[in-house]
Amino acid sequence: MSKYLYSDFPFINTHRLQLRKQIRNLLSFSKSEANGVIILIPLIIFFVFSPYLYKQFFGVNYSTVEEDKRLLDSLVAYLEYESVEEPIAIISIEYHPFDPNSATVEELVGLGVPKFLSHRIDNYRSKGGGFRVKKDLKKIFDFPDSLYQKLHPFILLPETIIEPANNRVKNSKNKQIVLNKPLVPSFNKDSSVEEPIEEKNVLLNLNAADTTALKSIRGIGSSYSKRIVAYRKLLGGYHDVVQLKEVYGMTDTLYQAIKQYLIISDTATISKVNINIATFKQLLAHPYINYEQTKEILNTKSKHGKFMKPEDLFRLKLMDSLEVEKLLPYLSFK
Repeated sequence: MSKYLYSDFPFINTHRLQLRKQIRNLLSFSKSEANGVIILIPLIIFFVFSPYLYKQFFGVNYSTVEEDKRLLDSLVAYLEYESVEEPIAIISIEYHPFDPNSATVEELVGLGVPKFLSHRIDNYRSKGGGFRVKKDLKKIFDFPDSLYQKLHPFILLPETIIEPANNRVKNSKNKQIVLNKPLVPSFNKDSSVEEPIEEKNVLLNLNAADTTALKSIRGIGSSYSKRIVAYRKLLGGYHDVVQLKEVYGMTDTLYQAIKQYLIISDTATISKVNINIATFKQLLAHPYINYEQTKEILNTKSKHGKFMKPEDLFRLKLMDSLEVEKLLPYLSFK
């Protein structure tokens, strides 16, 4: 049979060609793809069994688990024995009378003044600076108001510079009224007797006072006076002293201390925004209206028409009744 060739049996060649064609169509592999499969299959098998092979040849013998546990326990015990907790240095603050013009850095630190602020005070004095009244201490950059309030009773300086009686001026235009306060001690290094002096305090019109006038109130320095005036411009004027609580950085302690020296004039003029003609930018500029509320106001006006009366604001879903009441003094409905 071997002496016969396939060419002698044409029907066999035809059958083989048809079978190869059917297999190729079934697998849809080209010649290059078939070669790739031949290389890929052994690689897949290798990676599948590689963890097992690695464990057989390079794996760690974990038969001595108990021995390792004992070694770990001894190491932990050694570390606990060697570790020594460093004692935490606690600085005890003892308040006592001091003069910021002569107190040393160590004395200031002992009074609770941070070290960097103590050095800043010392540098200020070394360059010729000095403190004439208590609130001059707040001229030091970044001196906290809370710390100043704690140190205030112990500062050996007067509250204010004594002025002749004829220099005290009553300004009725700005409603600045001079009042007498209880006598306070004047600390005089050259005398062992404390002489009482009269301190003046002024009731200021919150909508007319400038930064200089505001700084005359104890507790209000340059930063707070600028913030109070800036927020007044942003609002369009204060209609209630309690709005000072909204000034950035205003603490309740400071507010309670200064509110008695501030008034709102009966003839105060509040700048109002016409809600029906104001632009998006004008509405958003007011501190009582946020971005989403601005969009809702304009959309509501476009959909339902103008706001004819204050009650129409209660149609807004993003403003509750308290927010509406707070905003009303700053709106007009022309």
